[in-house]
Amino acid sequence: MFKPIFDQIQEKNPEIHFIGIWGKDGLELEKSTYNPAQVEIELLGAVLADVVSKIDRIAISPSQYFVEYMMDQLKVVVMPLTHTHFLLVIAQPQLVAGKLKFFYSLYKDQIVSLL
Repeated sequence: MFKPIFDQIQEKNPEIHFIGIWGKDGLELEKSTYNPAQVEIELLGAVLADVVSKIDRIAISPSQYFVEYMMDQLKVVVMPLTHTHFLLVIAQPQLVAGKLKFFYSLYKDQIVSLL
């Protein structure tokens, strides 16, 4: 359902290995793999669901976060979609966060309408 959108985002950000949507309950809704990397994506998604839920509870503006960090030579990016879902991206370290944010904002409404 989301693959055409993921493909468009990845086409503009070829450093992406994985892109997917997770629920804050830790369950994967859908993901696409490009240039596979050695990552336990399901485990990472579940752990990040817990982190995102905690961020939402303490944030002044819930669902307005952008998490970016390095993990084993990979860049992990988490961005909110709704109060129950978030976008998870795993990419090469060279990924330009601003460029990814631009395409995220370009397609966010379309993704949310499909949730």
